[in-house]
Amino acid sequence: MLIILGAALFGTTLIALHGWHFFGCGDNLAYLQVARAIRHWDLRSLGDVQQFMGYPYAVALLSFILYLPLLVSLLLVSGLASLVSSFLVARLFGTRVAAYFAISNFAWWQASLLGGSEPLAVAFGMGAFLSFRRGHPLLAALLASLATIVRPLMIFILAG
Repeated sequence: MLIILGAALFGTTLIALHGWHFFGCGDNLAYLQVARAIRHWDLRSLGDVQQFMGYPYAVALLSFILYLPLLVSLLLVSGLASLVSSFLVARLFGTRVAAYFAISNFAWWQASLLGGSEPLAVAFGMGAFLSFRRGHPLLAALLASLATIVRPLMIFILAG
């Protein structure tokens, strides 16, 4: 509930200050370009890609499965991954830590609500930690590997 309330306040403030339109913040335009190339299976148009492609693949897959525009899929992947990340942090460390995790960082809010690969990487990483804690090392390795293809820094989760 805290995350939903915070998202509503964030969205209301954003709309009041900047209007209702998509902001080309961060790497979203590049992620959309890669997801569009994946969705249409035309990777020649990409040129020199500088991102790991796990997040655009998730965006393209959601767009394909639910017949959504890529921009909506991008926002849904990051928003849902943020909710999953907070839930997994609550399962791992308790609800107080999860509440602090979910609301304490403005950059996290931006990545979660305006699109970014960090929530998806953290969701995979926290899922790997929880799987390992519950005695499922193969699932933990799979989730950590998926986190690595989203954000390169997640290699440390896989190594752990």
